[in-house]
Amino acid sequence: MQNYFPAIDEVGPFLAYSVAVSTFFYVKTKSVLRSAHGILIVILYLYACIAMRYSEFGSAPKYDIPLLILLGISFLSAILSCTSFKGKGWQNMFLLLHLGTVFSGLFVWFISAMAVSHDWL
Repeated sequence: MQNYFPAIDEVGPFLAYSVAVSTFFYVKTKSVLRSAHGILIVILYLYACIAMRYSEFGSAPKYDIPLLILLGISFLSAILSCTSFKGKGWQNMFLLLHLGTVFSGLFVWFISAMAVSHDWL
């Protein structure tokens, strides 16, 4: 089995960004549910690191479904967090933070799905 860790280490900056955004929103909202999106992205990555050791080449639902569930819950948390800041002007900048988090989540999921299925582009 090849060592894929160097290939999936590219997601480090995206994971750091996701955790930073989650921490920022936890400080602002004091709600774990509204700030869990970045932490769930990190959990998705850690799950992929563990699952790729046990999975074989090809897609298997028992490894892919948890990735999709974690991604979906992360997006729901980001949507809930968007509703926390209603207003005009500079508060709309928070939506850009969420756009970055959504992009980070999709990128981490994409790399994680390739790692779990052992099917790299």
